[in-house]
Amino acid sequence: MSVSEIGPEESAAAPEAELAETCLRCHTSQEWGESSWCPVCGYYPIVDGAAVDGKSWADDLPDAPEEVEEEKSTLQSLPLWFWGLLGGIVGITMFSVAIRVLFSDQEGVRGIIALTQLVIGFVSLLTAHGLAAKFAMKKDRRVNLNDVLLSWFNVWQPNILALPATYSRIWAVVWGGFAVLTAMTIIGGIDYSAPFRVDDPQKVRGPKAAAAVGTITSAAKEAGKEDARLDKALNDLQEEESEDEGPSKGGSDAMGEAISEFDGVEDQLEAIGDEILTETAAAREATIELECFVYGVVTDSKNVPVSFLFAADVSGRSRHVAEIRVEQLPPAKFRQMAVRLHSAVQQHPEVPSQRKAVWVKPIVTCRLRSRGYTNSGHLKKPEFDAIIVAQ
Repeated sequence: MSVSEIGPEESAAAPEAELAETCLRCHTSQEWGESSWCPVCGYYPIVDGAAVDGKSWADDLPDAPEEVEEEKSTLQSLPLWFWGLLGGIVGITMFSVAIRVLFSDQEGVRGIIALTQLVIGFVSLLTAHGLAAKFAMKKDRRVNLNDVLLSWFNVWQPNILALPATYSRIWAVVWGGFAVLTAMTIIGGIDYSAPFRVDDPQKVRGPKAAAAVGTITSAAKEAGKEDARLDKALNDLQEEESEDEGPSKGGSDAMGEAISEFDGVEDQLEAIGDEILTETAAAREATIELECFVYGVVTDSKNVPVSFLFAADVSGRSRHVAEIRVEQLPPAKFRQMAVRLHSAVQQHPEVPSQRKAVWVKPIVTCRLRSRGYTNSGHLKKPEFDAIIVAQ
């Protein structure tokens, strides 16, 4: 068919059909307008220039390798800073327990160590909180002084979120708080009422014992001189005892007889003076007697009494002065005390005490002998003498 034979309608449709195909992928005849991609299938010539029949350039890319998650246990997933935190807590606990065991009978030593640990822990805690507050204020302007004093969570939240960079502050605050806690609960021995007491240490150690030692010492010095007489030293001792203890039955007569027996024995003064001088050191630790009441019974795992806790009225208030084991008591006295105290158990101690014992009412009063007082106000080497009152 020649061109002349084609009708006017067919000749106009042919070029229109050729111009109608606007997309190589979907062969649509819809105009794109100002858009750079096909409005029907989204074909983009710049990116998908070679993509036809539903294929894209991205189909030829290699598959990305799949990430394999390593299986870890709960302990293995914990960070190193957390293990360091646990190690410090365990170390503080072991130290506190060791001090408690090694110095179980030395309350004064334990009190000094506990007070030192408490101060160090408290300073560590406050220092860490100050650094954490500075960091929190820098990160969040809403944190103010009220949060530092009252809302510690707002202060520490930014520090916790910034871990592990802030682990040192976490260690300091946790270790400091734990040191304070173990110092007060495990070590113990801190006398919190010491700053408020007005006791005179010389009075606590016993003025009568000190006076007796001074009298004996002066008597020994006088006996060492050539012109000294033993009756003068005994007279001095008699006058001192009469001032402290008052008149006693037969005391003056007995002392007079003792003085008369030494009259006319000037030749023996030198030997006796040497003997007194050698015993002066032992006499310095003069034996004192003190009336004490039982306020606690220490028992073993089978609830068998092991020792008794004694307290006495010292300088106007009752306080712990001695602990005597059962082996140091006469068997008959031990049975008498145990029977009396069996039905006198109470919930709280009669005097402030940090010891572990069965607390009893103060119905048994005993007389104890001692070589004096320790620095903490306890009896030095206490010995049982007798039961005075057993209600």
